[in-house]
This record gives sequence, structure tokens and C-alpha cells, in this order.
Amino acid sequence: MPETHSTQNTTLNSITVVIADDHPIVLAGYTHLLEAEPQIKVLAQATSAQAALESCRLHNPDILILDLGLPSQASDTQTHALSGIEVVKELRAKHSTTRVLVASMLDKTPIPQRVLQAGASGYLVKSEAADELLIAIRKVAEGESYVSPAIEAELKSEPDALDRIGDLSKRELEIFTLLAEGLPAVQIAEKTNLSPKTVHAHRANILRKLGLKNNSDLVRYALSTGSITQ
Repeated sequence: MPETHSTQNTTLNSITVVIADDHPIVLAGYTHLLEAEPQIKVLAQATSAQAALESCRLHNPDILILDLGLPSQASDTQTHALSGIEVVKELRAKHSTTRVLVASMLDKTPIPQRVLQAGASGYLVKSEAADELLIAIRKVAEGESYVSPAIEAELKSEPDALDRIGDLSKRELEIFTLLAEGLPAVQIAEKTNLSPKTVHAHRANILRKLGLKNNSDLVRYALSTGSITQ
């Protein structure tokens, strides 16, 4: 599948959409659902973070439907757990008029809060019924914010987790995710092009900022906040 491709032209009063997801079945399902709606026009698909940004630049859609876990670029075979947040931040930094609706399986704090804090207009949990996607799109297109009913109450009741994980730098968040997935420091060093000593230093800072004592605490924290899934 090519990284991006045009599917339809816009029409007056339509809601224009770009879909970014690295799963072909999801892309096909979203496209089929949306193209059945006369008011919604799918302009392009993207399968990486880089392609999502390029599609928004080329097509200037009203809405980008964005999966959180995407490869950084087409040649990257590895999915990056939170690359979608970087797409949101990049669009906001460029003052793009495209509103972002994140669609993700992650339904635990603090990930939804981090996404909304980064500038997304909506957060849709993928386990919702298909009609909820249409509701979310129309709400975001009208300039309102949207949060899945499944997580709305939790977002209001647990602000502290966001505050804690929000203290991590981009590099620390990357290492936090890799540690939570059980990777040893040597392997993390190889993946991040850092020395093992630097990885250990980052690990110490992460534990301190999150108020944790060891890797076991870190894994439990990551699972409880939805940063990783079992």
C-alpha cells in the first residue's frame, strides 16, 4: 500500500478527513464507514507519522483521524507507542487548522489526558460502536471537544497520573516505555543510540519523577495508567 493516496475530492459543506493508521483492515473499515456518509469525504490515508503530517500539509483536511501507535516513517518497520502525540504537537506548532481526533485502544489514564493536553480535539476509544466515530467526527468538526463515553468519568477523576508522567521529557518517556516493556538497559541503549550508562541515568530520573522504587513498580505503574498493555 502506498504511504498516502487521494481517494475523493472535497465538496461544498463536506467534512474532509485524512485517516492515519498502520493497520490495513482498520484503514479499510474506517474508509468504508465514512464514505457511506454523504457529508464526509476521505481525502487520503497514511500509514506513518511522517505521512500523516504530509497528508495534512497537502490536503489541509478538517479532521485527521489518528492512531497513537504509528511507525515514524514508511521505511520504519517498528511501531512507536506514542508517535501520534508527536504528530499532534507538530500540527499545533505549525498552527494547522486541521483538528485531530485520536482513535486508540488505550483507555486508561494518563494517555488520553496527554493526548488532549498536546492539542488533540478528541479521543475515541476503538472499542466503541462504529456509530460513535461518526458522532466524534461531527462534534470535532463543529469546533467542540470529544471524549469517548467509556473514559469520560475516569478522565475527570484521575488528574494526578497525567501530572506525574507529564514531568518526563520526550527521551525519558521513550525509555520509560521500553523499560515497562521489559527491555534490559543494554538493549534500550542499542535502540536509542545511547550508552548503557546514560540509560541508567535516565532510568534513575524516571523513577524519581514518578515516585517509584524499582522496575517492578515501573511496570505496574505503566499497566495501571495504560502506558502499556498486557
